[in-house]
Amino acid sequence: MGRHYKFSLTYLTTNRSTIINTLAESQKMKEKNLLVSTDRQFFCSELVAKVYKICGLTKPSDISCSSYLPSNFASKHFTIPLMGGIKISPEKAIVSHILE
Repeated sequence: MGRHYKFSLTYLTTNRSTIINTLAESQKMKEKNLLVSTDRQFFCSELVAKVYKICGLTKPSDISCSSYLPSNFASKHFTIPLMGGIKISPEKAIVSHILE
C-alpha cells in the first residue's frame, strides 16, 4: 500500500524473474519469512503474475513476471500457463455511481 507504480521500456525489457540478487539479501528475506523483498516495486500486471506464481496457480516456467502485460489477463487473450485443473472465469464489468 502507498507504493508508486514504476514502468518504463527499460523496466519492461529487463529480466526480473529473480527476486533475490545476492545471497545476503536472500538470507535476510528467509529470516523475515518474506517471499518478496520489501523494497520491490511492481507494475500492476506484474504484481498479479507474481501472486499467481506464489500461490502455485501457474505452471513452472522461466517467464519473468515483468513480461506480463494487462492484456495477458484479459479473457480473450489469456496467455498465462495455469496448472492443470485451474480455470479463470471471464472478467466482470463493475459499474460504480458516485452518490452526492
